[in-house]
Amino acid sequence: MEKLGTQAKQSMVRRSLIGLVIGLIYVSVILAGYYIDRVVVSVFLCIVVALSVLEVRDALGNRIPKQFNALVWIFALCFGVPYFLFGISGVAVFILAIFIIGCAISVFSQLNEAVVHLAYFSFLLIYPAFVMSAMFFINKSMDSSGNLLDIHTVGLALVFLVASCTDMFAYFFGSLFGRHKLVPSISPKKTWEGAAGGLFGGLVGAGIVYLLFETPFALFSPGLPLSGGLKIVVYVIIGIFGSAFTQIGDLVASLVKRQCGIKDYSNLLGAHGGIMDRFDGMMFNAAFIAIIYAFLLS
Repeated sequence: MEKLGTQAKQSMVRRSLIGLVIGLIYVSVILAGYYIDRVVVSVFLCIVVALSVLEVRDALGNRIPKQFNALVWIFALCFGVPYFLFGISGVAVFILAIFIIGCAISVFSQLNEAVVHLAYFSFLLIYPAFVMSAMFFINKSMDSSGNLLDIHTVGLALVFLVASCTDMFAYFFGSLFGRHKLVPSISPKKTWEGAAGGLFGGLVGAGIVYLLFETPFALFSPGLPLSGGLKIVVYVIIGIFGSAFTQIGDLVASLVKRQCGIKDYSNLLGAHGGIMDRFDGMMFNAAFIAIIYAFLLS
């Protein structure tokens, strides 16, 4: 630890403390969804999506002309309405409708480079909004008959703990052992050693969820509706690939920020940047877990 230096140690402590507070908020929301109603999680996610959309829109700047501003605000603030009314399919139709309206704005505003502007606007609809909708899908887990299932909590726990442990282990492994750059043109500080530590962290996160939901001493129920051996395999897969998706999501965020010339999406969360800086990897992990859930619920 001595080689990190005093400043690096202080930065690590500050980052860890802020991360702890963010983690406690997320855990509180999950527990409220478990003990009270999953609508608490849905409302929380609506706020996260709204703030994330506005952060990305701000980052893209003039790439999305001011003619789109009102539509972006409507999209951000009303994102939860179709979800509460029609579920995840309502979200998909809502995004499609907003895209069509955006096309009309491009046509009638006669913008220079209209196709380029529309491409950036479309990117905003997908990243972060549509990718984040994976968490809505997990939270409203339903069987093929449309009946709500009680496995949403284990899925949300996997989204949070796999991503958080990935970030934590990647940060510490990279700080302590990092030598070989991962993708220096996108994120100069990330290393292969950190990435390997992140994969190990993903397994740790999945293991914690397994202990909380699947063992005889589990604090919560139910766990995943699978037999014992297959259940362990699925947790391992989520731990490894969920971690990989988390790190890919983090790199995508770094790519966007580098293209936009910014360090963080905002300073809302202090050393952790903005909402997008906290959820960039988590939402990609959620997308992978949503795919797993789609197979489990089919």
